[in-house]
Amino acid sequence: MMGSISPAADGPCKYVLRQTLSHHTSDVKYVRSAPSEGGNDLLITASRDCTGVLSRRPKTAAGRAAYRPERTYTGSSRYINACAYLPASPRNPSQVILGSLDSQVYVYDEGRGDKAVQIINDHFDNVCALDVFVPPDSQPLLASASWDCTARIFYLGFDRESGESDEQREERATDTAQFRWRKRYLLKGHESAVWSVKVVEEDQFLTASADRLIRLFKKEQCVARFEGHTDVVRSLAILPSKPSRSDSNSSELYHGSTLVCAEASSRVFASASNDGTLRLWDLDGGPLSGAHNEDATVDSSLPTVRQATRVFKGHESFVYEVTALNERSLVSCSEDGSSRVWDVNEGTLLQTIWHNATSIWTLCVLPHSMEIVTGSSDAKVRIFSIGEAAAAEQDEEIAEARYAFERAGEEMRVRIEGSSSIGTDGQVVISQVVVSDSNPPAVTASSAIEAPAHEPLDTATADAGAPVVLQIDVADDREPLSLRVNKTDDPSAVAKALVAEHGLPESYVEKIKDFVQMMIQ
Repeated sequence: MMGSISPAADGPCKYVLRQTLSHHTSDVKYVRSAPSEGGNDLLITASRDCTGVLSRRPKTAAGRAAYRPERTYTGSSRYINACAYLPASPRNPSQVILGSLDSQVYVYDEGRGDKAVQIINDHFDNVCALDVFVPPDSQPLLASASWDCTARIFYLGFDRESGESDEQREERATDTAQFRWRKRYLLKGHESAVWSVKVVEEDQFLTASADRLIRLFKKEQCVARFEGHTDVVRSLAILPSKPSRSDSNSSELYHGSTLVCAEASSRVFASASNDGTLRLWDLDGGPLSGAHNEDATVDSSLPTVRQATRVFKGHESFVYEVTALNERSLVSCSEDGSSRVWDVNEGTLLQTIWHNATSIWTLCVLPHSMEIVTGSSDAKVRIFSIGEAAAAEQDEEIAEARYAFERAGEEMRVRIEGSSSIGTDGQVVISQVVVSDSNPPAVTASSAIEAPAHEPLDTATADAGAPVVLQIDVADDREPLSLRVNKTDDPSAVAKALVAEHGLPESYVEKIKDFVQMMIQ
């Protein structure tokens, strides 16, 4: 029976801010970690500043030592929206892998950031998610998700050359330069953008789509669908069934950001959605949906349709990502300016971690230290660990974030439901700029959370001779649209003209009109 989980009072789990990294110059869209020597986990970050950055702690200092940016990876002229890390092995050097808005996947040797050793160009639109899976005795797998409505699976290997003997092939296999990511499976059938993909095991994959469905694939065949979300499904996380740190007697595999026991493969996963909820699912069980109930005659050729076993409620806006903190806890991040820690077994909200930013786009958990890392719209990477607040920065950050979130309310961001032609979540973000000849200030959607300026305009300032410029952000792949309006303009006519000029959905008109009217009244 499905249960609905609501927030409870703050529990004993207390994460505090330990470090803020400011090496990016625009939104941090993806963060991932990887185990390294001495417990000093690597940190990979991807940003709209068109770069990926690898950071690490000093080798001689574990635990609470500060991360330092070590290498920047360049090559794409568009936003970098995803990243992944492949650990070194006898067959391959360590690799940093980036997914770009230009539809390509860039593969770098960890030690060289100025030139990709491979560019994968199988996708036709924004690559928004990556997942690396390294089983103990098999080829590494790379999964990518795209707005082209597909996910793709690649393996690291090489093809047999014409006339090549087994001995020649084995000899060539010792040359790591011969190994490249090669196509294995194409996962299709989605009706809109694919926002997330996870490798469950070598031939099983999960996808999350803007069509509100989660799908389970066996090789290239969809064998199950998971229904229940009422908006875009943004993220997936597979829960470990045992503690994520393996002992010396267990075989190990590297799965995304976590080093786990090979026998600890879990059949439980979580999802995050624009509908503001997290949901828990069972790959092998859970309630059947619709015609696929136990009393109905089911066409065995159709995918099984299942419902969530649990729903987590508490976020006040879109939930962008969820990941497993351990086998008992989840952590999520949202458009509401927070990340939240959840107890899976008890169904309680353990902690709300407020940020001094609006959009908390991404998060991950460091495998050894179990610290939480987030990336946000203010271009910052934040690292949180369990313990007492160590600096005034923590208290100041929380106080400012709570104040700004309360002041901002629903006026700062206007949401329009539906999907655009490119399969995004159809969000419309509006912020205010008052233009003057002497000193034109610039209050963007990301900076407005720190200096709220979204009350109706002061008529003494915004008279008929001083136009207002509204920045309207309609998609990840486009610059915000500037809408200049005067106090005497007809809001309806202005909204219709903007929609027509830029080919936006007609459903945007009313929301834009209402906001324009509120700003110039």
